[in-house]
Amino acid sequence: MDEVKFSPNKRYVKFNKLIGSGSMKRVYQGYDLNEGKLIAWNTVEIDSLPKAFQAKIIQEIEILNSIKNKNKYIIDINNSWINKENRTIYFITNFATGNDLSQFIKKVKYIKLKVIKKWCRQILSGLEFLHKNDIAHRDLKPSNIFINSHNGDIFIGDFGLAKVSNENNKSILGTPEYMAPEVYEESYDNRIDIYSFGMCLLEFMTGEIPYSECNLAAQIWKKITDKILPNCIDKLEESNAKDLILQCIHENPKQRPSISEILKHNFFIDESKDDDIINNDIKIFDNEDTKSEEIINNFREKEEI
Repeated sequence: MDEVKFSPNKRYVKFNKLIGSGSMKRVYQGYDLNEGKLIAWNTVEIDSLPKAFQAKIIQEIEILNSIKNKNKYIIDINNSWINKENRTIYFITNFATGNDLSQFIKKVKYIKLKVIKKWCRQILSGLEFLHKNDIAHRDLKPSNIFINSHNGDIFIGDFGLAKVSNENNKSILGTPEYMAPEVYEESYDNRIDIYSFGMCLLEFMTGEIPYSECNLAAQIWKKITDKILPNCIDKLEESNAKDLILQCIHENPKQRPSISEILKHNFFIDESKDDDIINNDIKIFDNEDTKSEEIINNFREKEEI
């Protein structure tokens, strides 16, 4: 039987089921007794982190508290507390029934273009809210975007590297595959999130992590500074998506489109290919008279059932 632990106010229950982990925290599945819903129980052992990272956890909680319940595409923090005896910080956030988008894409495989557009609109809504509140996420990537599989909506999470934009932005932080060139120059603003959005869209469209041809972070850094695009961009067949991605990942942040300009791009306006399935070669059967045996055999050939 799973180990059970309660929050100090006895509202939240933690189960011994690890659903995520990173360099700074472990996340367990939990339950909200008042709301009758699953939650994410975040655990951070203070003494296991350098002081700089301890500060980042506190900053994450402060940022989440400042924007709590203000945008449905941003993760919500429900409660937080510190156990001084075991030197551990706990905070309660949304639970994503479908896990993060990176894992979701690998699991589902077959995604229509209109679904990717839905994700993008929701991500951009969340980013627009953050930027209007002078917050740069600084680590936007599919594994930090979570999906509720019961309705297909997403929310942006993991604010461990988020920062108020008007503060001194001189830290080289983030995930190399999604980091804008100016981050390496240690001078940037919230337009780095536009670059990261472009790389997210590239991953959605190709099913590949950008720069997966590189084995080391230094190799990625060299390609980015040499203005070499990731190999997977050559796999893009959808011209509108490719054009938008290239605009978003422009090496000059001043040349990148604003969120309002992105939403007016033909990628979102043109609906002619919305029912196309992305990242696979499965034939779509539009003929209602097509026999079910043909569809089953087609899937068997593709999936080797």
